[in-house]
Amino acid sequence: SNICRKETITMTNLKNFVIDFNSIQKEINTIADSEKSYLVTAPEEYLCVPEKYSEYGLCTLGQLIGFPANFIEKVNTTNKDLAREIIADRMKLYFKNDKNFVVREFNEKISGVVSKNYTFFDDKQVAEILQASPLAKKPFAYSCVTPERLHLRAIDSENPFTIGTDKSPLFFCYFVDNSMVGQSAFKVTLGIYRLACTNGMLVQRNKFSICKQIHRGTKDIAAEFNNALAVIDSKREEIKDMLIKLSNEPAQISKLDESVAKAYLAKALILSKKETNKVLELYHNTYGGKSKWDMTNAITEFARDVNSIERRTQLEAKALIVA
Repeated sequence: SNICRKETITMTNLKNFVIDFNSIQKEINTIADSEKSYLVTAPEEYLCVPEKYSEYGLCTLGQLIGFPANFIEKVNTTNKDLAREIIADRMKLYFKNDKNFVVREFNEKISGVVSKNYTFFDDKQVAEILQASPLAKKPFAYSCVTPERLHLRAIDSENPFTIGTDKSPLFFCYFVDNSMVGQSAFKVTLGIYRLACTNGMLVQRNKFSICKQIHRGTKDIAAEFNNALAVIDSKREEIKDMLIKLSNEPAQISKLDESVAKAYLAKALILSKKETNKVLELYHNTYGGKSKWDMTNAITEFARDVNSIERRTQLEAKALIVA
């Protein structure tokens, strides 16, 4: 199953952080139980059927053997035989060069096709690491559990704080990422969660990265993870100081003409004209339109409502830099 749960938080009731670790672990285990991975060394007819793949799975096959997945999807809507013929042709050429690949199948869908040299770090392993850490006892404000992507947001709900004149409660947040098919490495980043508008903000600096595993090697990730968590308090103070500084500095666009400001945001955040106007509306009308902190909140609130978790995290990670 592909399960994504969004925030259901109110200003007055922190108990609305309702996603507990046990329910997340249950979802992870259900997907893991459906897993079937195998090495492919020669063309197989069923591997040429687009319907056999998830959207991301077809993309990974296309990247590996050489076809544009979005083109195949369009062809498949009008001519299924031709779509299969194209995939079969590319697959035949791929295996002609003595290559092979590994298929990762979940819930009877191929979710990823990767090199046989790729070392998997499964969500079940991530759950075991989290279970042995303080994060398992924290409430989760967001969970996305799918075969392609695990994204969790654990909130330190016991220790709210505020910044400057902004009275909205802030919490430290642990952003957990992983992918069993190569979409994301296992990593945990410390950031900020703003209660009022259920924003998230990643602090994209190496010194605030708790753990990052690149799906290779044999180092003890669990030990590294818990050692990093044990010294995180000093980094929290650094982040607070940084946020106070942001609240006292004018946003970068405050020095730009309107047209230049729009162009700057559109390019820096890769936004459409409509999306750029939405960010500016939030900046001016919701957050005060003055400081870098105002702009950071405008960007992260906009990011909250995009459809893709990948795009959301990218926007959140850029918020501090662009502001």
